[in-house]
Amino acid sequence: MGARLCNIKSISIDASPLNLPSMTVVFDQALTKSQPLVTKFFVSAMDQGKLAHAYIFVGGNNRDKWLTVRQMALFLNCTDGEKATSGACGIREMDESKRCQSCRWIREGKHPQAWFELKDPDSTTTIIPVDRARQISAELSKTSSYKRVIVVEDASQEVFHRPAANALLKTIEEPRGVLLFAFFARSVEQVLPTIVSRCQIVPFRRDGEELVGPIALTSQGSKEVLSRALAEHRELVPLVASMKDRKFFEWSKSRASRTYGRHSEGESEHAIAVADALDFGKMITDLIDHDHDSDAVIDGAVLTEVEIIGNRAIKEPGMSAYLRDLLKLSEEAKTHLRRYVGKKAAVDCFVIDWTNLRSKTRA
Repeated sequence: MGARLCNIKSISIDASPLNLPSMTVVFDQALTKSQPLVTKFFVSAMDQGKLAHAYIFVGGNNRDKWLTVRQMALFLNCTDGEKATSGACGIREMDESKRCQSCRWIREGKHPQAWFELKDPDSTTTIIPVDRARQISAELSKTSSYKRVIVVEDASQEVFHRPAANALLKTIEEPRGVLLFAFFARSVEQVLPTIVSRCQIVPFRRDGEELVGPIALTSQGSKEVLSRALAEHRELVPLVASMKDRKFFEWSKSRASRTYGRHSEGESEHAIAVADALDFGKMITDLIDHDHDSDAVIDGAVLTEVEIIGNRAIKEPGMSAYLRDLLKLSEEAKTHLRRYVGKKAAVDCFVIDWTNLRSKTRA
């Protein structure tokens, strides 16, 4: 999926019509804890006035997808005077009768102008009727003072098929007013390319999936991630800190500074990258051979990548997805090393897989 994330067209909207305050209260605590990268991504986008018109929410956690899009709709449309400091009244603990009209309607899924769900209203078919897509498109062509949110719960090609998608394309490309499309899918590959090309991709963590290791510390906003991650192996801190001087991390530094080229990686470039990876792998193996904890060394290597990439790790879906996949690779490597697989073979496999993951990531 990583190769698809970086070529998605972003269609940003100006922040001025949103009249946004400091963005610290958009999502409730439970969702922020369950989806730290997703919520930080959207808070950053809204705070910077870079909220796009259309997103594809990928992954299997539909509950959190619904919570995310509904809480964004609540915040964007809430008229309560305490929204800027306490969040939308629709997510606060209070008597229902005291909530503003917009929040009450959105909570019920019945807002006449700010909330739309694209599905078969009679639930008699397995595909979205073209007439329903045209109806919503016609409604969205009208001027409205509300920030309108449109949810397609199943955007797979089998359900959100080409005729229905075509009926919405012009609305996605040329929205009138503030629109936010949220297409739900288990993977990008399930969605029509014409829709994918017009959306940003937001990967959701699965139900019960926990962030572990250095990425978890980063998502918590730690300012001393390295020392915290290696708290029980402080002798490793200076050794891990020196990892970033390796040629292997030139890729990361170029991504952090956005100085990388736009051309595809050729065979010779990939061969050089693999050679640099194996050289870096030798450093990792040597540290483990000198009786350093293998888990801590692998975590340190991943942490080096996170530190170099910096804020892009939590602000951009493509890089978040890359780091999520890298974390999976690192956990596999640690498992192999614990099972007494040959250290060199396990580490070489890890760094080569890491290099291949980078080659699929164009952010």
